[in-house]
Amino acid sequence: MLKRFQSIPDWPLWYGAFRPFFLLTAISAVVYSLAWWGMLHHGWRFPGAVRHPIAWHGHEMMHAVVMASLIGFLLTAMPEFTRSKPASPYTYMVLVLVWLAGRLAFMSTASWATWAVFVLDMVPPIWLLHFIWIRVRTDPGRDQRGFLWGLAALVLVIAGYHLAQLGQDDVMRWLRAQVGVWMIMIVLAMSRISMRIVNMNLRALEASERVYVARPPRRNLAIMAVGLYTGAEWASLPDSVLGWLAAACAAALLNLTNDWHLGRVLLRRWVFILYLVYWCMALGYSVMAAAWLAGLPTLSAGRHVLMMGAIGVSILSVLSIAGRSHAGLKLDPRIWMPLACALLVTAALLRVGWPWLIASPWVLTVSAGAWVTAWTLYLVTFTPVLIGPREDGRHDASGPE
Repeated sequence: MLKRFQSIPDWPLWYGAFRPFFLLTAISAVVYSLAWWGMLHHGWRFPGAVRHPIAWHGHEMMHAVVMASLIGFLLTAMPEFTRSKPASPYTYMVLVLVWLAGRLAFMSTASWATWAVFVLDMVPPIWLLHFIWIRVRTDPGRDQRGFLWGLAALVLVIAGYHLAQLGQDDVMRWLRAQVGVWMIMIVLAMSRISMRIVNMNLRALEASERVYVARPPRRNLAIMAVGLYTGAEWASLPDSVLGWLAAACAAALLNLTNDWHLGRVLLRRWVFILYLVYWCMALGYSVMAAAWLAGLPTLSAGRHVLMMGAIGVSILSVLSIAGRSHAGLKLDPRIWMPLACALLVTAALLRVGWPWLIASPWVLTVSAGAWVTAWTLYLVTFTPVLIGPREDGRHDASGPE
């Protein structure tokens, strides 16, 4: 028995943190969406140590789906970014167990469950904060400090959510704040990933010396705008203030796309998919601005565009790019990836149109079906990659030779 336990770290699933956590991300995206659809349309009783189904849905979609992807991404990418030593497989296993325990505790209605979820949900982001701090502190360039500040903000809003839950306070404003922090984390991650992907495609497309650069002033302006809107919404400032700040977010995010306008390289598959993330973010904040300024019934729709469109497409693309790269494989040229991204965007757009489509339940059903189908395509395609051995025989998370 002891020998079997000692052999677990040698399983391909533990060659890198991205393997178990990317798998958990996709599984959670499917399971929690189907559960929410059943609660809305079939009267399923929602599990969880929360007072309201929406709070359960919002928390689990962000902490189960998005947090799992962040853990897998940062534990895999940060050692590469800072040229430092990765964490051990035993660390991955402990974090997976903590993550799973948090999800199980959140399904309980026992009196101790609220405190248990609080503690279990705080462990991964705090540990990540420590993990990144050590590497940023010893990195001469300290180019990854943005992740440090983003994680610190994430720890704050997650703690705020749970404290509000314990104190019978408004938990929704903390969930809304999490959406803003996740937008900032996407901008930070996209700036790193896009420079690699766009420049790789530029080299493949032409022999010129042109280089794509994610310019810090544009990135910082977008982060500042999103941060201001998030803080203003958390503080419940007047609708007019929130509307103009949301419009400023949309403008700043569209401004980020100017770095990408380098000719026909923009139409290359992976470049265009990443470019699409900023358009989803801008659309989401535009729809929210319309809700605040014109009183349109689109506030929830705008937030769903941010979550289903921007976060959904960005996570799916990162999981697809990093998942194959760190498994020692080249990017997947098959059609499933553009199809899955199109399904995610369709799911988000249906949420925008829902208030005007007679608010028919079938619209939400089709939207949920598009989301679930996209993540099912990922699971079907990537599960063999994530649980199987590398083709080059290596037992780590290094990129292809």
